Amino acid sequence: LVEDEQVEKARWVPYVYWRRQPYHGEYINIDSNGLRSTWQALWTDEGSQEKIRVFIFGGSTIWGSGARDDFTIPSFVSKCLARKGIPAEVVNRGESGYVSSQELTALILEIRDQNIPHFAIFYDGANDTFSAFQQESAGLPQNEFNRVAEFNSQRSDISLLETIKSIGNRLAVMRLAKGIFNRVLPPKQVKRRIEVDSAFAAEIGRDVIRVYHANLQILRGICDKFGINCLYYWQPTVFNKKKLTPFESFMRARQQEMAPFLNTVYQEARQLNVKGYRNLSNIFYEMEELIFIDWVHISERGNEIVGEEICGDIEAALNKRIGK
Repeated sequence: LVEDEQVEKARWVPYVYWRRQPYHGEYINIDSNGLRSTWQALWTDEGSQEKIRVFIFGGSTIWGSGARDDFTIPSFVSKCLARKGIPAEVVNRGESGYVSSQELTALILEIRDQNIPHFAIFYDGANDTFSAFQQESAGLPQNEFNRVAEFNSQRSDISLLETIKSIGNRLAVMRLAKGIFNRVLPPKQVKRRIEVDSAFAAEIGRDVIRVYHANLQILRGICDKFGINCLYYWQPTVFNKKKLTPFESFMRARQQEMAPFLNTVYQEARQLNVKGYRNLSNIFYEMEELIFIDWVHISERGNEIVGEEICGDIEAALNKRIGK
């Protein structure tokens, strides 16, 4: 818990808005690029099998909130591949609060810099959904109203360049608690339209999936162009688990106001039929053990289960490529 709080400092990064600052602790380690440490096997250079590079994109569930470095989803993918004898370098490119459009942009920037993986994995759903619920509009980064307020707060007599520089400097030293990564709702005196107007909520919900689907189509074109094998996963939440523990029931009740909208979006997500896409929303449906540590983040055991699923799909893709 202490380290979780200590890593809540972000720095401004062009195009994707933020990345965490470097940190070195007992359980959490972040490098100079803002990437969290991932378990890696010690492979020798012997043998003819090529080491595959796997980039895993997502929000805080991929970054590993509540988990140690070696027990995040990317680390379990790495462990599973090593156990299967598949040489791999797995990179955790998750970051708290990221939506699918930020991840798409992040991959484009890596390709631009000639840092091209063999596999690009995308694990999404909750952040895209919450951002739309939060702002009553689909396709925005979380807390976008903070950036609008920052921009509009500048005096009209200073230049645009000075305005952007000022915003960047201030955001670089903000803490998560001030709204960069936190899932917060704007202050309200009455229930918002998305909570009381079911037709409006359904429209926004469909738009969430429209934006997500468009991102997958763009990614497919990019991945085909650069020879990247892309896989996409829609993630589970505590609302997708049937047998809740008392703690999970408590955490679910805390987010009950969002439940109708989330269920609407998740129903739409089940209708998607895209190459490389898998809906994992019900992966914990029948499990009785504690999986969710809040409404969306999962335990290290949950990370292992998801990691094994992703690993299996990578193995299947590799086998298909060599004709097994």
